[in-house]
Amino acid sequence: MPEDLLVNGWLLIPGSELHERFSRSSGPGGQSVNTADSRVELSFDVEHSPALPEWARARAAERLAGRLAGGVLTVAASEQRSQLAAWTQSVSRRRWYTTKVAALAAGLTVAGLVAGFANEWLQRPFTAAGLTDSRWPWLVSIDLALTGEAVLAFALAVAIGAWLRRTLPAIGGALIGCAVLLLGAWWAVRTLTPVSHTTGPGFTVPPDGWIIQAQAGQGVPYHAASQYWPLQVTFLAILLALAAALLASGWHATRTRAV
Repeated sequence: MPEDLLVNGWLLIPGSELHERFSRSSGPGGQSVNTADSRVELSFDVEHSPALPEWARARAAERLAGRLAGGVLTVAASEQRSQLAAWTQSVSRRRWYTTKVAALAAGLTVAGLVAGFANEWLQRPFTAAGLTDSRWPWLVSIDLALTGEAVLAFALAVAIGAWLRRTLPAIGGALIGCAVLLLGAWWAVRTLTPVSHTTGPGFTVPPDGWIIQAQAGQGVPYHAASQYWPLQVTFLAILLALAAALLASGWHATRTRAV
């Protein structure tokens, strides 16, 4: 069933009153050269619609008299010779927004997971050699972290694009905003996570511990190895929550604009 159709500030046509029908359109010269459905029709019963007040139905019947068939208005789209292209031209912005965002976000999630675990595998030689003990920022570049970062960047670009409707400003705003949000989330996780301290006489950090700040001759603050996955999950949850809020903002932008 089609989504609700926002026409203007006072008229919202419920999806239950809209009817879609896909068919195959003919090619140039009347030849059926297409191998897939490429025509979509969207019908709306103007004469019997509960969504229209009486005066609106009367005005529509008068002004659309030449286009109504039994009180039903039908709009067809067949310029593009694919069902997908015809569908995108007929559905509401909200439905297209939701479909596109869900597909791209799923792809970015998979790509982020693959890249994150691949990066962690590539960094193992450095970790084994003890070169990452004082490199806490590396935590946000491996495993689950890259998934959240990719989805957040995508959500920010989508939200800004939905509000501004301009590509270059949306890209610039997304780059700057993403950097600010990532640094803020990284700082919050690092600052709010409980810290352990080494004790004398050696002040040695346990294996796989993440040093926060080296201090000669005194206790060294660090995150224990057991905190690694809770840190990853917390960082991921913060980024996904921010991404969800941004996508909801973009969805609202499409909802408040007439099609």
